[in-house]
Amino acid sequence: MISHNIWQEQGLVNATMGVVEDVVWEEGAKRSDLPLAVLVSCPTYNGPTLWHTEPQPGFPEGVPIAPIAPMKTTWQTHLKTCSQTQLPLCLAWAVTVHKSQGLTIPKMCLALGRREFSSGLTFMALS
Repeated sequence: MISHNIWQEQGLVNATMGVVEDVVWEEGAKRSDLPLAVLVSCPTYNGPTLWHTEPQPGFPEGVPIAPIAPMKTTWQTHLKTCSQTQLPLCLAWAVTVHKSQGLTIPKMCLALGRREFSSGLTFMALS
C-alpha cells in the first residue's frame, strides 16, 4: 500500500494497493542501503511506464508497473532541522478500519471480536 500522495493525477495516492514485482538496487549496495526503487504493479496507475505484468483479465496488456523511489521528508523542530528518507510503502496484510475507509476492497477478512472498541466501527468496516 502506498502511504503518501506521490502523483495524484496518475493514480499514485495514499492507500493505493499494489503488488511488489521487483526491487532495484544500486550496484554494490549494502544491506542497510535503501533501494533505488521498488517496482509496484498498480491497477489504478495511468501514468507513463516501461513495464507491465503478464496479461490478466481486465488488463490485456498487463497491469502497469510504477517505480516507487525513496522520499526525503524534512521538518523543523525547536532548534534544528530534521529529515527522514524512506520508501512510501507499507505492507497491507492488515489495515485498520479507519485506513480502509473509502477504499473499494474486492476481498477482505474482518476480525470483529467479542465487542466493539468504538460505537459504529463494525458498521463502518462492513460498509
